[in-house]
Amino acid sequence: MFRQFFKLREARQAFHDGCYQDAVRLLEDPEIAEHLKALALRRAALDALERQAKDHEDRGELSLALAEIQDVAAHEPTLETRDRERELVDRKKKRDELDGRVRSRLYRAKLDIGRGDLLSACQILDAIAPENRTDEIGELSREIEKRLASAEALLLTANKVCAKDPAQAESILVEAEKQHPKAPGLIAGFRDLSHSRVKHLVAAKVSDPAILSFLMEWSLFKRRHMDGLNCELESDERKLREFVAKRSMLRLSEDDLVAAERLVERLREAIGLDAQLEKMEIGLSHLSGAKEKLSVGDFDGAALGLSEAKSRFGKRISLIAAWEKELKTKRKEVEPAFAAAEQALKKGDLHDAKRRLLDVLDQLPAHRGSLRLLEIANEKSAKRTQALTEVRALMNRRRLDAARRLLEELFSDGGDSNEISVLLKEIDVLAKVAPAPDAAPLPPWAAEGRAASLGTPHDNLAPDQAGHGPVGKTWLLSVEEHGEHVVCESDTIVLGNAVAQNADLLILANLGSRHAVLSRKTSFHGGVAFELEALGGRDLFINNKKMKTHVLVPNDEVRLGRDFRFVFKQPSERSKAAILEIVSGHDVLGAKSVI
Repeated sequence: MFRQFFKLREARQAFHDGCYQDAVRLLEDPEIAEHLKALALRRAALDALERQAKDHEDRGELSLALAEIQDVAAHEPTLETRDRERELVDRKKKRDELDGRVRSRLYRAKLDIGRGDLLSACQILDAIAPENRTDEIGELSREIEKRLASAEALLLTANKVCAKDPAQAESILVEAEKQHPKAPGLIAGFRDLSHSRVKHLVAAKVSDPAILSFLMEWSLFKRRHMDGLNCELESDERKLREFVAKRSMLRLSEDDLVAAERLVERLREAIGLDAQLEKMEIGLSHLSGAKEKLSVGDFDGAALGLSEAKSRFGKRISLIAAWEKELKTKRKEVEPAFAAAEQALKKGDLHDAKRRLLDVLDQLPAHRGSLRLLEIANEKSAKRTQALTEVRALMNRRRLDAARRLLEELFSDGGDSNEISVLLKEIDVLAKVAPAPDAAPLPPWAAEGRAASLGTPHDNLAPDQAGHGPVGKTWLLSVEEHGEHVVCESDTIVLGNAVAQNADLLILANLGSRHAVLSRKTSFHGGVAFELEALGGRDLFINNKKMKTHVLVPNDEVRLGRDFRFVFKQPSERSKAAILEIVSGHDVLGAKSVI
């Protein structure tokens, strides 16, 4: 009982609130559906729902009306309700089709406005029937009309001020373009503006920077306002080319090549060049190249560039004449130094020739003649160096006659007489100190006694008959696959320069005549020790430390003088023999080690 009461009260409240569809749904509850009050309230809710659908239909809200009638038909499916439902469906379908066409036209009108075609947008909106025009369509139409009127007024104003003030006219035209980008008179307005701008430029006495600025602005002007309409600007651009060509020739006659080049280059960027200006640009390029080549000494290239420039311009230019005169002057200035270098090269004095050529190239880095002679001098110098290297190799192998002949050939070809004289003197020393192995037959004692004492039997032994020092003998031991070794039979050996011939061990290096002495000392407790002592304050370095005297230990690196170096070796601590391995590239009697 109480549940029915509460459900009836809830349905009645929904009815009073105007929620008729909710009220009908609540009254269909099986617990109260057959109740008399529920039946009466249900009838009243359906009638109210029909009246509400009628109101919505009168206001044109067909979607709401159709939904409400469909609810009524679902609860009371009478013939009248079904007919009314079909009628509303047909009306709504026709209204939707009409609304679709209106929305399509509104969309196309907005697209035309976005493209700037206000006239087309206006025609599309005018084609919509008044009864179908919405508030949005009316507002859009009024906005279009306002913009059209504003653009037309701006175009008239720009046309009036264009001849006197092109800058003001351009700002007005830009504003008109914003209002109506496709206004009928807009292209004509910009064309008149371009005529006026070029006329003012040509008539006024403007500076070169002003011309350059104008040309840069002209490129922007074309891209912004005359894109695709260059045919409208042909006459103006022809006048621009003629004006810039005259100004460039004026600057060239004033010897200002840079200004002429800048004007032509900027004109090319702005509007392109015709055949005449192309020819002028090529001539300016030749002039610029000739100037650069003249500054670095490429006289042939500079002369060619000036000749090409004269052919392009077709008339006498003071700048070209001045550079031709400068070219002749520089040629005369460099000729004495170049001729002296050439003469030195013919005499074989490579050092003097290269010095003179480098002096010329220091002033003129691209002087072709000097570059060519320097290349020849470098080739000869390389060949001479190679020949001297071969001479030293022959001296090391004791082929002294062949080395002497090669030095004589170098001298006849103009080689360095001082260097050749030193090498010939060294050959004379070697011939006295250590004759070639095949200079005398080996005596029997050399192959027997000497080899046995060293414990290295071999047939190819050659004593040095001239190598007797004050305290013993020095001789050469040759062992297959192990090279040559100088053997010193003495407890004390003096090391010195081979040229002076005043030492036991004669070395072809920058040393004193008696540079250092190596002594072998034996004691009962200490065994064998080898002591090296510098003589007369000469340079002696042990492991890069300067010393006066030092007891050598295995692997000590010794340097005498500036560059003669050897490593001290000892087979064992008690061994009475030691080995000096030469590591600086020098040799002693052609050998690389001393025992």
